[in-house]
Amino acid sequence: MANNGFWTVGLEGSVDNMNLWLCQYGLKTAQPAFGKQGRRYFATDENQIYLDTGSAWLPMFLIDPAVGIGGLRTLGLGAQQAAAGDHVHP
Repeated sequence: MANNGFWTVGLEGSVDNMNLWLCQYGLKTAQPAFGKQGRRYFATDENQIYLDTGSAWLPMFLIDPAVGIGGLRTLGLGAQQAAAGDHVHP
């Protein structure tokens, strides 16, 4: 039976093509070697999503970057850490 619909024109459901559309997950230490650009991996021990650039795994989102750099902020513990961005409580 010939491929038709979504899986035609070079989008056959091979393992590599499926990995580009899905997100693998597990511990950071179990992350596969980089080299297949476009794959995503969710490190469950870090709560971080990584993107395979073909030459490295890079975080897709900076979770708690320095002040002035866009990213996701962690709430941490207590009222001091629950403030957004670089807000300081008096």
